[in-house]
Amino acid sequence: MKTIGLTGGIGSGKSLVASIFVQLGVPVFSADEAGRSILDHDESVRAAVSELFGSDAYNSGRANRSLIAGIVFGDPEKLEKLNAIIHPAVSRSFIAWYGNQLASGKAYCIRESAILFESNTHGDCDEVIVVEADLEVRVKRTMQRDGVSRDTVKKRIANQWTDEQRLAKATLQINNNGEAAVIPQVVDLHFKLRR
Repeated sequence: MKTIGLTGGIGSGKSLVASIFVQLGVPVFSADEAGRSILDHDESVRAAVSELFGSDAYNSGRANRSLIAGIVFGDPEKLEKLNAIIHPAVSRSFIAWYGNQLASGKAYCIRESAILFESNTHGDCDEVIVVEADLEVRVKRTMQRDGVSRDTVKKRIANQWTDEQRLAKATLQINNNGEAAVIPQVVDLHFKLRR
């Protein structure tokens, strides 16, 4: 079974593209969802995160995401330390998930991650799809989706690779500016990847 990486900047539409692949019957692993679950439930991760951010890192047994995000998106060193805690656990989670998918008989699976290149997990993928959209489109989508300010979105974007950096390493691309319909692009890639 081939592993196809799926990535793109915040607000690019990765989750939309992933949901279309799911509707086409493709197994999809979301690193973001796995990371959220691990952050809340993995005891060794919880201990390391609490040590890094203090006792306020968790409220009522759940990660205080707004506090953590407020810190890491203004402090690249803390972001790097947080990623060093979570990424190994997410990689282990993917390996276990992938092992369970092998019996499905599917030609490929999707490994969705906002930071596929930054975390250096793209090397484990046979192909990488980048979902790209104009910066202003991404900013507006994220502001609307998350109910955050333009400045907050810009800080998050500043901590990610640019579309140009991603596209230089990608093997496949989906444009999600709204100019071209996304579904036909995903369906076209699906038939190419099934071969």
